[in-house]
Amino acid sequence: MAPQTEANNLSSTRAYPLHRRRKDVSSDSAHLTSSSLWEYHTAFLTPFVEIRFHIFTLLMMLTVKKVCRLYSSDYLSFGFIPSPQDCQLPMCLLCHQALTNEAMKPSRLKYRFDAKHTDNKDKLLLYFLQLSSSFRKQTQTFNTLLQETSKQENDGLIASYNIALLVAKSGKSHTIGETLLRPVIEEVLSTVMHEKSDNIMMNIPLSNSTISRRIDETAIDVKHQLINILQSSEFSIQLDESTVVDN
Repeated sequence: MAPQTEANNLSSTRAYPLHRRRKDVSSDSAHLTSSSLWEYHTAFLTPFVEIRFHIFTLLMMLTVKKVCRLYSSDYLSFGFIPSPQDCQLPMCLLCHQALTNEAMKPSRLKYRFDAKHTDNKDKLLLYFLQLSSSFRKQTQTFNTLLQETSKQENDGLIASYNIALLVAKSGKSHTIGETLLRPVIEEVLSTVMHEKSDNIMMNIPLSNSTISRRIDETAIDVKHQLINILQSSEFSIQLDESTVVDN
């Protein structure tokens, strides 16, 4: 009986550590499984959370309205007037530099003017009024000259097309514009109109290649106009038996 009891005790002592060992392994595997799942979910969901955060930030930036400041007549005492290109931007009367709309504050305008134009920082309002009036007159004169120049160029272009049409109708050589018509126009301008012909004739090109190009462009334009009329209108054609090909 003693050997059997010792064998039973030995088997029980061996079985207990095996059972404990299996339990420890199963708990470790469960711990590893939960931790790995947490790491997987964290790695998988983190980009989506960041994307939602960036989208929310962009929406907040878009919904924030930018404050646009308006020009005040008091800013003239600091040497600034509204810019001719954009009335929402202040422009310095001395250096003609336009600032941003965010700089349209009395403190910023005064600081900028005093820092860049130290010699004129003690000028009175009357001085800036005179500068503003002079600048507006110069701007109006420049705009008037620009409009006159543009109108003269457009009139010269129209005259060039009309002369090219007259040359095409006459059936003469295209060189007639440069050899005959140009000297005739210059003579009329200098003798009858008492004006300098150089500035006017500069805007009326009458060379051989120019006349040929004008005639081709006019012919293409007439062709397109005729096609558009035929496509947009209804018409009928009456044919006799003599005009049929089979007869």
